[in-house]
Amino acid sequence: MDEAEFRAGLLAPISAANPAGEDLCYTPLFDDIRNARHADDDALGQGEWTHAVKAADWPRVVELCRTALCARSKDLQLAVWYVDALVRHQHWPALEFGLGFLSDLLDGFWAVVHPLPDGSDWGERTARLEWLGRQLADQVAALPLIADEVRSYSLHDYRTAIERENRPDADSAAGAPAAAIDAERLRRAFRAADTAQLMQRRIQLAATLAAASRLQDCCDQHFGMDGPSFAALQAEIGACDALLSRHLPPTITPPQSSQASTPARLQGEPDRPPSSRADDLPSQPYSSDAPPLAPLPAGAPPDRDAAIRQLAEIGRFFRIHEPHSPVALLIERAVRWAGMPFEDWLQAVVKDAATLDHLRELLDLPPGARN
Repeated sequence: MDEAEFRAGLLAPISAANPAGEDLCYTPLFDDIRNARHADDDALGQGEWTHAVKAADWPRVVELCRTALCARSKDLQLAVWYVDALVRHQHWPALEFGLGFLSDLLDGFWAVVHPLPDGSDWGERTARLEWLGRQLADQVAALPLIADEVRSYSLHDYRTAIERENRPDADSAAGAPAAAIDAERLRRAFRAADTAQLMQRRIQLAATLAAASRLQDCCDQHFGMDGPSFAALQAEIGACDALLSRHLPPTITPPQSSQASTPARLQGEPDRPPSSRADDLPSQPYSSDAPPLAPLPAGAPPDRDAAIRQLAEIGRFFRIHEPHSPVALLIERAVRWAGMPFEDWLQAVVKDAATLDHLRELLDLPPGARN
């Protein structure tokens, strides 16, 4: 039975009287899961006290978390452990499923899911989801994109190979790792990859990016401005797609990634009635004889989605290299804002109802619903 067949149980209330079940945080179950997740670092020497290196038991983590989520507790800690282990065990298909499961869990059990807030402080929930976002961003870079007769190759492999190619002196000084991948061999593997398989992977990436966007939208709705950010995860998925697209023939039509990356709350919405100002706009705002746009400078993002992914990459850089700096938080907030309709952005930024009404009147916007 695959994970999709467990979906109904994962999202079913534990009981009518107590939909989220009990808080299992301080029970032996959490200790069992932590032990199953633990792995020894085989790069560290053991000295005289040698022992078998312990590897993480991801299938057991999946089973323990799934069973508890279905039968005992709707808990975000269990949920993020579950999704993390599932992706490590089953790779790309599990990522799309796991992101969708988290969105459904938050939407269906927001008022009761563990851990419960301390007053209006959602910090514990935010921390769990932020942790998962970082884990998944790292995992996406390591998941296989293509394979040849010898091994599979990931975004991380590609980046490492290109970096080694551009900095040969570093390998000469330190000695190349035994498992180092030659950049030219990796390029040959991409050139030899089956076009249909590359397209299928891109379609899968587009669906995964849509699931990540939906989860970000769900968190923005429930947490507001101080919620978790999945910008780094979205950026890594986009980087995987960009790498694959560079190795497809130019005549191949790419998947509709722009539609897939649109937040779920925008898809299928009825068209909004135009404001009174729309009547003042010309029916053809751009003249056919207008001068052509200047070409983009080298290295500039080709479109809005690429620009947002690049911005998210910059935020990830600052989060890793300057964790004390507020720059990463500000950039991640900007990335979240970029995916929000103007009305939702206003409600997220302006908390005072009177000020919000005044702005709507000033900007000639229709009255909005109170949150």
